[in-house]
Amino acid sequence: MALLSHRSTSSVHTKVGTTNGVVTVSGVAKNAAEKTLVTKLASDISGVKRVVNNMILAPAVSENSIRPARVENLRVVSTSD
Repeated sequence: MALLSHRSTSSVHTKVGTTNGVVTVSGVAKNAAEKTLVTKLASDISGVKRVVNNMILAPAVSENSIRPARVENLRVVSTSD
């Protein structure tokens, strides 16, 4: 619930498990800061002894890696009233 209620992590796709006070988190974080925040939020919960964060970072997308669609791949759709 701590992850769901925090505005910075409410949309993070995580899987959380607990065993004897050890919280294990997995899923995909947008960046390292988000992964660190998930660890901190879980650590701050009463009764948590340790947090194992197995989250992976989402691949970064740069402007250079985005290519415009080629003209022959475009399709024009028209509608008539």
